[in-house]
Amino acid sequence: MPIIGFQIYLEYGLPQQNPIHIMNFDGALQSHIDSLKQMDREEVIFQFNPNYISFSKGYQLELSVEQIQKIHRYRETGKFVNSIPEFQKITSVSLSWIEKYHDFF
Repeated sequence: MPIIGFQIYLEYGLPQQNPIHIMNFDGALQSHIDSLKQMDREEVIFQFNPNYISFSKGYQLELSVEQIQKIHRYRETGKFVNSIPEFQKITSVSLSWIEKYHDFF
């Protein structure tokens, strides 16, 4: 009997709330998303050790999977990359990539 009374209370006893106008909410949310997309976000790159580039860091640095695997295979031999030219030789990255990221090594 208490269960039936509780169900009746839930059905008819709760105060009515104003319905949410989903269209207004979606419009406001979409305009907020659009304004965030238009903001000029400066790319933040932190210094990194080329010997310990993970796949996620390599993706951030615009390296291909093959280039990341080359550096991992080189590290598996027990060797370390000690210079930018050596890194370029191992990974075959372009000169434009080196120019863009050499300050972060």
